[in-house]
Amino acid sequence: MKRIRFGVLGAANINKALIPAMHAATHVEVAAIASRDVAKGETQAQKFAVPRVVNGYDALLESDVDAIYIPLPNHLHLPWALKALEAGKHVLVEKPMGLNPAEVSQILELAKAKGLLAMEGFMYRHHPQFARAREIIQSGQIGEVRLIRSSFSFMLQAPENIRWVKSFGGGALYDLGCYCINATSLLLNEIPSALTARARFGGITAPEEFSDLTTSAILEFSKAHAVFECSIALPSRQHLEVVGSAGILELPEFVHPGQEIGTVVLNGVTEKTVQVNRYQAMLEHFALVVNGEAELQFAQPADATHPLAQAKIIESVQKASA
Repeated sequence: MKRIRFGVLGAANINKALIPAMHAATHVEVAAIASRDVAKGETQAQKFAVPRVVNGYDALLESDVDAIYIPLPNHLHLPWALKALEAGKHVLVEKPMGLNPAEVSQILELAKAKGLLAMEGFMYRHHPQFARAREIIQSGQIGEVRLIRSSFSFMLQAPENIRWVKSFGGGALYDLGCYCINATSLLLNEIPSALTARARFGGITAPEEFSDLTTSAILEFSKAHAVFECSIALPSRQHLEVVGSAGILELPEFVHPGQEIGTVVLNGVTEKTVQVNRYQAMLEHFALVVNGEAELQFAQPADATHPLAQAKIIESVQKASA
């Protein structure tokens, strides 16, 4: 099977997780990193053993890599995903794929027209703890799912962070709430029929650029409700609970499992899953799909976790909480 040679678009902080995973992944390699700040790119390249540094993003698209990883700020996902696809490169785009359904549609439609893969980077769902959670739900061990509760937050303090800026795709919903929405969709495999939401806004920029600091929402499904809270202004917390008619399933660290060992708690009994690097697992799946060895998971048109479906839910939450 062909090794997929990745180019990394930008020296983002998340590269500290992705680039080591590229080194570890089967049938994947990191070939180059592009940066508009060459010194910053060289620092990352040296730290993470990237063989080549490219001056500027366009130059990377013109190189011989097979795929582009896009960890840029959210408002730059659309233009650079389109440019990469036009250049004939597969793309792995950090979540959210776009700022709204129209942006996501543009990316997916161009990828389809070009015969290329455009994948949204939700790494958490490639960890075995979610396969185990779905197995428990589908087996009926907790009965009929009636409620899903999830929380994800951390205290953002860095004044230069782009999460403060609305036009950059900042805020808690894009950064953290998308995981709550995606995980709920994954476990129920259903689109909500209605929702309500509230948000508190603030920031360190002009008021018109204030992003959501905290967003809470209630999503209504055919037989269940889902409640989530996300915040960049609360202490660190991540937890997911599925309440059924006959039991309770919990994932205490549903996005970032400690030491990459997932924990599933079924009716108070803790079960540990195997130690897996979720970023590595995501990259290996990407390579399999590109090589025609697997069907893309979580992103078929009928899936509730399809990027376009997720963008529509996020947009609905934004409108309800405005």
